[in-house]
Amino acid sequence: MATATTKLSSFTHAGLPAAGATDSSAASGPSSEVRGKVMLCCHVAGTSVGPAVCGETAKQVAIRLRDEHVDWLPVCDGERRVVGAIGDRDLALKVCGEGLAASQVPVEELMSQNFVTCTVAATFREAEELMIRGRTSRLIVIDEEGKLFGVISLTDVLHYSDPLSAARVARAIKDPDFRVRSSRPALNRF
Repeated sequence: MATATTKLSSFTHAGLPAAGATDSSAASGPSSEVRGKVMLCCHVAGTSVGPAVCGETAKQVAIRLRDEHVDWLPVCDGERRVVGAIGDRDLALKVCGEGLAASQVPVEELMSQNFVTCTVAATFREAEELMIRGRTSRLIVIDEEGKLFGVISLTDVLHYSDPLSAARVARAIKDPDFRVRSSRPALNRF
């Protein structure tokens, strides 16, 4: 089984096994299996909210964020290839903070090009590790052609992972030096 690779600059991609792989050595435990089968990113990634598209203005993206009740969107070119990401914080700091006209500024001028991705064939456990290594609460999932498939968020980790794994991921994203300790009480060794 290929291992996930991390290049945490402007683009990260997990080189992963084909869909349906069930090697439990790399993906064991409750957060990566459903009924004995390995849970893949394609099973978890949210696909209901479409991406921002190059050419849209800051105002159009802000309206979509508000109407869709989300705070972040991947940005895609006309062929659904991910080129960046934009969030409400980007809009506030760059548009409001710099006094730009939201209806005039294209999303390409505001988006971040630092984002983390994995393929649809990645296991959920590998997605959790990429989120930790990338210190991001959102992971963009791409298909075999490199096009946007969906997004896995920290909320998905909290929903699909066992409590200890979810806590480990959430805390590690915010504090990379944090280590989850066993919940079992220490034995007195007298």
